[in-house]
Amino acid sequence: MKQPVHLFLRAAFLVCYCSALQATAQPAGIATDSSSSAPQSNMTNVPASEPLSHPVHSLQAFGGLLIGTDRGEWIGRLQFQDQAGGVRTILEKNVLGIVKNKDGVFVFTGLNHLSMNEGLVYVVKLDTNNIPRPELLIRLPGFPSQVRQKPDGTIEFIVFTGGRDQQGTFVHECFQLAGQVVSRGAGCQPLQPAGAND
Repeated sequence: MKQPVHLFLRAAFLVCYCSALQATAQPAGIATDSSSSAPQSNMTNVPASEPLSHPVHSLQAFGGLLIGTDRGEWIGRLQFQDQAGGVRTILEKNVLGIVKNKDGVFVFTGLNHLSMNEGLVYVVKLDTNNIPRPELLIRLPGFPSQVRQKPDGTIEFIVFTGGRDQQGTFVHECFQLAGQVVSRGAGCQPLQPAGAND
């Protein structure tokens, strides 16, 4: 009988916590209300129909700003804010990293929740209307985390494969993205594996 009560309390906490985050979290330099009494010098208005999520990752690209969020089981998004301040959602996925190198702009997404363990890498390109659009590059064998760019432009990250080793420890494997090719990495620095994103 304790388990249902525990799950109910956890769900209630998460709802309250997320509501509090949404009410207070607003990216620096971005206002959603043009009537705000705060100084407007570095702020742009975001249409109310497309509210800007609390960013986890951002990258200046395509003459604007790519903004990624990770909301766990409630699913984040990838948004593009143009120079005029307009915001458009271009992907409904949890964004775990956005990286730009000479080969393009890459977005790492994934979800590790309950029995779900997925990871995807997208390359973002301009469409015929000059709007950034993500195109699926590869499906990963699990949830990516700790995405980082090396000095040579190679992107290194770890993937939670969903398995355990003989000691019962979760297995995380090193991967890299060189050009537009994903392969097993050979030398990830010692990393603290990330947990579920819920």
